[in-house]
Amino acid sequence: MARSDLLFALGGRSPSTDRLRPPSCGRFLRHEFAPVRAALWDFVGGLDEQFYPVYYVDVDLAMAMRKLGFVVLYQPNSRIRHHQGGSTKVDFRVFLINRNRLLFLEKWGAALENQEPYESDSSDAVERALARAEIFADQCGRKSNMVFEPSPRPKFNATEQDSRCVEKSQELKNAYAAYQAQRSRSIFSVR
Repeated sequence: MARSDLLFALGGRSPSTDRLRPPSCGRFLRHEFAPVRAALWDFVGGLDEQFYPVYYVDVDLAMAMRKLGFVVLYQPNSRIRHHQGGSTKVDFRVFLINRNRLLFLEKWGAALENQEPYESDSSDAVERALARAEIFADQCGRKSNMVFEPSPRPKFNATEQDSRCVEKSQELKNAYAAYQAQRSRSIFSVR
């Protein structure tokens, strides 16, 4: 994605260009604000429903775009403010993060093997990562622009979408109940 393809908005209006630093290359993006061309979104299939309802959908989307040779950019100065937010109980959030992390590793494990191991607070690791990202961006920039033929979108079916949501929600409740039961058994077996 070229710089001109990105949309940045602060407070509902475009910021002055002196407030923006150049976009930087990154491995991942945040789902709260991820401008993606509609044709690319359709081509990768949007967000993978196996990560329902949250956590790792953004990282998965970035990995899918990188697999196609796109560069994931982020704007370090952009900020998004949630005017309303939901709260998730800590136990449920931990369950979702761990569950989706395992699903993500199953899906992208082979691609992740090529990544440098995480080093906490290592400025050398950050510099190496930035250098790799710049090389990757340069290689992708030399390729001709990828053109995706617009795929026909299936007609939106609210009933079908509601049914999928109810099904996913029930699967998630069952998985969480099993997780809680397992935790209870392990807690009580220790005593």
